[in-house]
Amino acid sequence: MSALANANVAAGAATAGAVAASAAGGCAVEVGAAQALLALDGFHAQPGVHCESGTLRMMLAHAGVAHSEAMVFGLGQGLDFVIWPVADARREMPILSGRSDSGELVRCYAANTGVQFRFQESTSAEQALEQARAILEEGQVAGLKLDIFHLPYFSAKRHFCAHYVALHALDGEQAWVVDTAQQGGSHRIALADLARARASRAGQQSSDSLSVSVVSTADMRELRAALPGAIAGCARNYLASSDSTRGQAGLRTLLGEMPEWWSRFADPAATIMGIANFWEFAGTGGANFRALYRQFLCESQEVLGLDGLAALLPEAQEVEQGWADCIAGLRASAAAGSEAQLRGTAARFAATVEREQALMAGLARLFGEARP
Repeated sequence: MSALANANVAAGAATAGAVAASAAGGCAVEVGAAQALLALDGFHAQPGVHCESGTLRMMLAHAGVAHSEAMVFGLGQGLDFVIWPVADARREMPILSGRSDSGELVRCYAANTGVQFRFQESTSAEQALEQARAILEEGQVAGLKLDIFHLPYFSAKRHFCAHYVALHALDGEQAWVVDTAQQGGSHRIALADLARARASRAGQQSSDSLSVSVVSTADMRELRAALPGAIAGCARNYLASSDSTRGQAGLRTLLGEMPEWWSRFADPAATIMGIANFWEFAGTGGANFRALYRQFLCESQEVLGLDGLAALLPEAQEVEQGWADCIAGLRASAAAGSEAQLRGTAARFAATVEREQALMAGLARLFGEARP
């Protein structure tokens, strides 16, 4: 199912000079440049909602696997809840993530589908660049993990090392990548900036210039075989965690803390507004992933045709709406400077959390015997 590139330069990636076909990986080389331009033929930029699921979707699409981003997210067991630690809990906004840890999406997708991936890291910038170049030469998209602080097109200047982009072309000075739709999709960036972003250890969940690529789709399972294990695995992970910062236990920790946010934070209005914006707009925000997972369950029902799953879809819709209601409530509380509004929002969100846990318990029962 692989879709290897032919000897043409991807649209928008060519610079001045003659283009000649390369023997390696069916990519393209530019003659007369300081270093050859390597670009995937037939690559289509498909900016996603979330960096890791969007990047993985583009990697798979170029290898011949036509999944929606929601399907990729669900097969990767992406839904979760994690409270990431911050250095100063009074002055820093808490990082309240609605997804699994960085990299787990690809690993779970592989386990559930049988698609084979290669993970490579290096502390050498030169070697890391060569690893990425080799992926393009093989005719595959390179998924790169990096720190947003060093990406020139990011307006938010903070360190966050669990971000992903899809690399599809390189020359001696620049790289062509695709980010999320919110971050503008396609970008051309200097290799020096890319190297700094990939090597950064300044933020959450950093790595040594990690690259991910598709190796083989030959043993890929049919969706009817892959979906039950993916849904069951996600539900089990969400429900079973005993860590007070993860899964349903983490959400109960959040419910205990949320009503006290007005007295807990040094600048409560700004922090609460920041949490609302993070949940609504950030790729790692909680609410974005509820929407993706609800879409995944709808697509799964189209494939599986199960009465039990169909009965749970309205609950998934209510959960998504409940997270949206919480965002609106947090924003209203911050704008009005109202502790009472915050407490009301927290009470309503508690009902949403109960509904979400009931949904995941229902999925766990329905697919209880399923394994990847």
